[in-house]
Amino acid sequence: MADIQIQLEEITVGKELPWAVYDSKNTLLLKKGYIISSQRQLDLLLSKGLYRAKGEGADAEPAKPLSKINPFDAMSQFISRLQQANKHFLTGNQEANPVASIQRLAGDLQKVCDDDPDAMLGIVHLWDVKEYACFHNIAVAILCELVSDRLGISTEGRLTLLCAALTANLGMHELHDDLHQHKGPLRAEQKLSIQNHPEESVALLQKVGVNDQKWLTAVLQHHERMDGKGYPQQLSFEKICNEAKLIGLADMYSAKVSHRGDRGAIPSKEVLKELFAKKDRQYDEQLALVFIKEMTIFPPGSFVRLANGDIALVIKRKPDSMWPWVASLVTPRGGPYATPMRRDSAQEQFQIKEMVKQVEKLPLNLQALWGYTHHT
Repeated sequence: MADIQIQLEEITVGKELPWAVYDSKNTLLLKKGYIISSQRQLDLLLSKGLYRAKGEGADAEPAKPLSKINPFDAMSQFISRLQQANKHFLTGNQEANPVASIQRLAGDLQKVCDDDPDAMLGIVHLWDVKEYACFHNIAVAILCELVSDRLGISTEGRLTLLCAALTANLGMHELHDDLHQHKGPLRAEQKLSIQNHPEESVALLQKVGVNDQKWLTAVLQHHERMDGKGYPQQLSFEKICNEAKLIGLADMYSAKVSHRGDRGAIPSKEVLKELFAKKDRQYDEQLALVFIKEMTIFPPGSFVRLANGDIALVIKRKPDSMWPWVASLVTPRGGPYATPMRRDSAQEQFQIKEMVKQVEKLPLNLQALWGYTHHT
């Protein structure tokens, strides 16, 4: 009797099935050893509901392929590495070669984004922020990498962009964490530090040997706006480089979907709606539309209400459908599921009805939700 529903993370494209696969009526669909050839084929099969017999093959979820880096472990390391590099930038320690450290970090970020872009977007929306200044710059770099890859920018060009995103706020590094927790109007000295930080960041980069003009220009201009009301130079739209335009857009998005001292995280739907409304006034229209397309209507890391009443978390986008894979966390009665339930929101009973704010005090095992550890 095939009574165990197969989950997304239990099947790897290009590898033999460890068990026979059945549909909900116990009809054999695929024999043991069959190889699923594409992600599209896998998504179509899973959308119909797949089952296997208990005891056939290992009941535990198979491990992720060894070549794939755990993005949640990597994120903690990325923050630590950026903190260390920032210390050398701020003290002008050229001998420590923080420039090379940032370049290696940018390359490693590219690798993890390529391996699992959905998990990386989940991190942007859900990471438990303790070191906001470093996390924010890494989140901005993640968004820049995903959007610039969609734009077809070369690997080398994306590396320069990521280096700029990771170092854009050096000039206000010590103030950044304070601003994240700040409540009420800004003081005059805080406003001045914010206005001056692009130029301060460039000066710190040059002091340790950064001479890449694309890198420096992107950092200097990342708060300029197409209406000429940005800073520090109030540049007109055509004078702002594309790298700065994208960093500024990603900077805004990451800041708004993160918790702050005076508010909770703003749902991605509201931020994307605001971005769309301002796409021809503050932000480059083409970049804004590509950014929105990359995020999709329901970005990974978003909380949603399903047709059956569940509160669920978006886990994985689909290349050919607006309806993503989700994990139900809260039952229609308001209690948490003992184990998150993987759902295909393309199915009528699990269709997404609305986006909701993050459920407070709901423990989230992000690694388990994205299939990198067992549920506990």
